Amino acid sequence: MKRVKIHCPVCNTSGKIQVDESLLENNQKGITAVNIEESIICSHSFVTYIDKNYNVRDSFVSDFKIDLPDIKIQKERRLNEFKHLDKMNLDSLLSEISAVELASILNGVFSKQNVL
Repeated sequence: MKRVKIHCPVCNTSGKIQVDESLLENNQKGITAVNIEESIICSHSFVTYIDKNYNVRDSFVSDFKIDLPDIKIQKERRLNEFKHLDKMNLDSLLSEISAVELASILNGVFSKQNVL
């Protein structure tokens, strides 16, 4: 992780963010857009463009904002529902599942589909 100094395009407040080096180095276009959320630098949300040399090329305030649901909390809640399954004996569990059901479960897991 490398620290990059950026400025808010609205209030000109400056601050440093940590940027994953592989994110910039593996970008084929040479410039990476980084979304700066509110409260990271100041009270504004904006996008900043950083090149492979860790120089800020430009920053701007977007015309719109997309709020994403907090998926992590939902996953943790769902994970807690099945926490007791950790204590189950794997052999006894596999003896209750037919080969066809096991193949279906593994197919769902490897194709990144919901199994539960």
